[in-house]
Amino acid sequence: METLDKIKQQIAENDILLYMKGSPKFPSCGFSAQ
Repeated sequence: METLDKIKQQIAENDILLYMKGSPKFPSCGFSAQ
């Protein structure tokens, strides 16, 4: 599955979707840390 297809599938299957840099414990940008 290509990346674009995977993103389209995730959008279709979920009402709310969040992509963030890093991980929940170690976000890679200040906005994600909030």
